[in-house]
Amino acid sequence: MRKPTRQGARLGAALALALLTGCSAAARGGAPATREQAPATREQAAAEQTTGDLTLPAFTDVRVDAVTTDVSFRYGSGYALHYELPAGELLEQAEVQDGTLLFRTESEPDSSLPHHGQLVITLPEDTELGKIRVDTSFGGLTFDGRADSLVYDTSSGDAEIGGVLAGSLEVYTSFGSLTFDGRADSLVYDTSSGDAKIGGVLAGGAEVYTSFGGLTFDGQANSLVYDTSSGDAEIGGVLADSLEVDTSFGSLRFTGRAASLDFESSKGGAQVTGKITDTLQMNTTTGPLTATLPDPALHAETGGKLTVDGVEQAGSFSRQGSGCSARITSTRGDITITTRTQ
Repeated sequence: MRKPTRQGARLGAALALALLTGCSAAARGGAPATREQAPATREQAAAEQTTGDLTLPAFTDVRVDAVTTDVSFRYGSGYALHYELPAGELLEQAEVQDGTLLFRTESEPDSSLPHHGQLVITLPEDTELGKIRVDTSFGGLTFDGRADSLVYDTSSGDAEIGGVLAGSLEVYTSFGSLTFDGRADSLVYDTSSGDAKIGGVLAGGAEVYTSFGGLTFDGQANSLVYDTSSGDAEIGGVLADSLEVDTSFGSLRFTGRAASLDFESSKGGAQVTGKITDTLQMNTTTGPLTATLPDPALHAETGGKLTVDGVEQAGSFSRQGSGCSARITSTRGDITITTRTQ
C-alpha cells in the first residue's frame, strides 16, 4: 500500500515576509495584495498576521501551505482571499507571484493551536484554474470549481471535491475522509484511516488505499482499485473495465456493472449481484462468498459448504455456460451461487 507523500521543503522566509514588510512588487517579482489602509501600529500589524481580507491580481495556479486551516473556494466578482487564523498561527506569505497564489502560515513555538483557522479563496465566475496544491497539518478542503489538477496533502482533514478537473485528483491524508461528486480524469485517495464516497465521472481510473476505512462507489469510471487492511466496500455504478478489491478484514457488496471483478480477502466475505460481462475471480480464506450470475462458465471450490442453485455440492463444482467466466474459491468459507439465464 502506498504511503502519503508530504512536502519536504518550506518556501523561503524572505518571500514569505514580503507582504508584511511592504517590499515593492518589483523587488519581489510579483504583484502585491492590496489593503484599504496599511497598519498604523505594531498591534495592528500583528493582528493582520491572524485575520484579513486581501484583494488580489489575477492568478492561475494556487499553492497553500498552512498549519491548521480549512481551505475553501468560492465565486464572486474578482480575485480575493479572506483568512482567519487561530492564536499561535501566523501569516507568513499571501501574494501572487508569476501567476501563482502563494499562501503560507507558520505556528509560533510551543503554541497549542486550539482550533482550525479558515482560508476562503474567491474567484471570478467561470474561472478555470491550473494546478492547485493544498498542504496542511490539520485542515479540510472544499472545492467545487474548475481546474487542471488538484493535490491535497494533510495529516488530518476531510476533503469535499466537486466541479471539473481536466486532469488528476490526488488526496493524501493520515486521518480524513473523501467525498467526490465531480468530473476528473483520474483519482487517487491514500489514507491511514478514512472513508471514501465516490460518485461523479472519471474518464480514467480510481485508486483507493486505506489501512482502516470503507468505500462507497456509485459513479462511472474505467477502473477501480480498493486496497485496505480493514474496510467494507459498497460498489454500484458502472466500471467500463475492471474492479479490484484486496482486503484482509472487510466485505464487498457489488451491485453495479463491470467487465471484470477480482476479490481477494483473508477473512472478509463478498456478495455479487451486479453484472459481470467478462471474468469474475473471488478468493477468501474464511469469509462467505455469494454470487448471482447469468449462465456462467463456472468453477467453484471450498473446504466449507458449497451450494449451487439450491443444491449442496461435494467440495467442488464446474459447469460450462455462455455468460462470464467465474472462478470462486475459499479455504474454509461457505460459497453460495445462483445461476440463471437472462
